[in-house]
Amino acid sequence: MASTICLVEDEPLLRAMTQADLEDLGFDVIAANTCEEAWTIISSGTPLHCLLTDIRTPGAIDGWELARLTREMRPQIGVIYVSGYAGNETKPVAGSIFLSKPYLCRDLEQALATLGVSQ
Repeated sequence: MASTICLVEDEPLLRAMTQADLEDLGFDVIAANTCEEAWTIISSGTPLHCLLTDIRTPGAIDGWELARLTREMRPQIGVIYVSGYAGNETKPVAGSIFLSKPYLCRDLEQALATLGVSQ
């Protein structure tokens, strides 16, 4: 059974490309446009192995807060943050990985392997 990744990306083209890359690597992907959508998925108990979230998304919850909430509820889920601009204030959860946009598929594959998330 493939590991499942919750992908949060508000830019449709980038979300579709990242989802396709992850699926090509053998992962199951549940994509969300906002952190609020992702939180609904995460808090529902859907089996997940990793959260891959953009930091800056529209809405009341950003990627930092989503990861914090996720780890409080489900501490075993790996976290990868992505952003073209993280700003000066970072709030990563322990054991997470940050990838700067643009990143390559092999960078994403390596980050997942580092977190122990396998196909």
